[in-house]
Amino acid sequence: MKINGSRFCIDKCDARCRKKVFDTMIKWEEIQELYPLFGDYDLIAKIQASDYEGLSDIVVNKIRALKGVTETKTSQEQNSDFKRTWMQALILHRIYL
Repeated sequence: MKINGSRFCIDKCDARCRKKVFDTMIKWEEIQELYPLFGDYDLIAKIQASDYEGLSDIVVNKIRALKGVTETKTSQEQNSDFKRTWMQALILHRIYL
């Protein structure tokens, strides 16, 4: 099934593996943007996937398979006009908590 809008995945990592997870994910062509967070989660990734099967493959078989990733949550932006604002708000929320 084709999906529209942006997909975001927030990840929780073991503190000892956080940098290695970031350094690995940033190299993947499916990851359009990747930012560290402060708070409950450690990373937020904007993922390029054309359908739910592709998204599932990236999250389940690539991100969750990384040593040190302990939890993921995935969401989809319904309105791409707000994607930048949503991501910036989440980052600022985590920084200023």
